[in-house]
Amino acid sequence: MKSGQFGTLTDEDISLRLAGKMINESVYCLQEKIIDSPVDGDIGAVFGLGFPPFHGGPFRFVDTYGAQKFVSKLEELTSRFGPRFKPAPLLIEKANTNTKFHKE
Repeated sequence: MKSGQFGTLTDEDISLRLAGKMINESVYCLQEKIIDSPVDGDIGAVFGLGFPPFHGGPFRFVDTYGAQKFVSKLEELTSRFGPRFKPAPLLIEKANTNTKFHKE
């Protein structure tokens, strides 16, 4: 845990603050049909943006981490750091319906 200007942050808080925006923007890209599929987004993020490959890409990360849990974290970040962390509507839909981006 780290304490500072923004209060106490866990390592998970710090990681999600750094990666959460990228993951959320990836969901916006799918929602707005900038990319065709979660697979395209995962491949593009890993090979084009340097997203950590052991997470499988932003969409695989959400599927593994849990959309409901991720939306809750983004809402917490929004309350602490502002609207730039507001969850994408498609992400909220996935959380509310308990569905994943990838069909297993």
